[in-house]
Amino acid sequence: MDINQLRHFLAVYDNRSMGRAARHLGITQPALSQSIRRLEELFGVKLFERTARGVAPTRFADVFMPRARSISLEAHGVIQDIDALRGLERGSLVIAASPGPSASIVPEAVKRLHRIRPNLRITIIEGSSDNVIAAVCDGKADLGILPDWKTRKDYELAGEPLMHGMMVVVAGSTHPLLGQATISWKDALACAWILAPKGDLLRLSFEDIVRRLGLDLPNHGVESASASVIRNLLHSGEYLSLLPRDFIINEERERTLVPLKISGGNTWRRDLYILYRQKEVLSPAATALIKQLHGATADLAREVGWIELPARNKRRRPAGSKKKR
Repeated sequence: MDINQLRHFLAVYDNRSMGRAARHLGITQPALSQSIRRLEELFGVKLFERTARGVAPTRFADVFMPRARSISLEAHGVIQDIDALRGLERGSLVIAASPGPSASIVPEAVKRLHRIRPNLRITIIEGSSDNVIAAVCDGKADLGILPDWKTRKDYELAGEPLMHGMMVVVAGSTHPLLGQATISWKDALACAWILAPKGDLLRLSFEDIVRRLGLDLPNHGVESASASVIRNLLHSGEYLSLLPRDFIINEERERTLVPLKISGGNTWRRDLYILYRQKEVLSPAATALIKQLHGATADLAREVGWIELPARNKRRRPAGSKKKR
């Protein structure tokens, strides 16, 4: 079995089609079919069954998939590590981040990393918490930066604390509520809101806050996970939103976006984590970025004063996992 066979297997598994997988890999379909057939002969089992819509993985393929993905990712990491040791530093690094850190801490950390490794190719993917978790699990991202997280059955993840921040209700500087001496939650919820998509951790946090207050969710507004959409709508002065305070740090400095002071509570703790696959060795590039993330967060904490730094080198294990003795 060679690395190409693993790549071929994963492409078919992910695409559920020989044709789509062959196009993705840039090889002919007969060549791909032959590679899969040789892998099946090696194992002595059928990995895929043909269907009207393409192919379906067998239970043997489902068992093999996590190991195949792990080995393939490790092999790719070894190549990058060797290049780094040779001084080439031509590797790549993919970061998946939720909208808050992708707007503040991640760009600063990337900028610092590029100063010491200018040839490193860095890709930043912004998405909801679920999308960040999926990208790390599936090997599409080396690191994830997000608030709370949960593991998936096919991969054990590690979450390294980055900071203890807070969530606040945010308004544009021209929002009508800012002219009131006292703002109640009833006043705030009567306004138009920008909310994260259903199921997102930020949306769940907002719904939990409103439920504990015994109030109804706002019945009009906008749903979006786009940082640019959220910012533009807030700047209009017509909407409110519950956001990580680090998301608006630049606008708060310029006083174009303002944390709203609501009677009955207006701030909530929000932990931020660096997420990676626990079973794999981090590449030198990923390790270097983690160092820059901690450095950028420490500088931000000194500047704004409302960020608490967690103890270093303490990883949060997935629920149900046990410490090794």
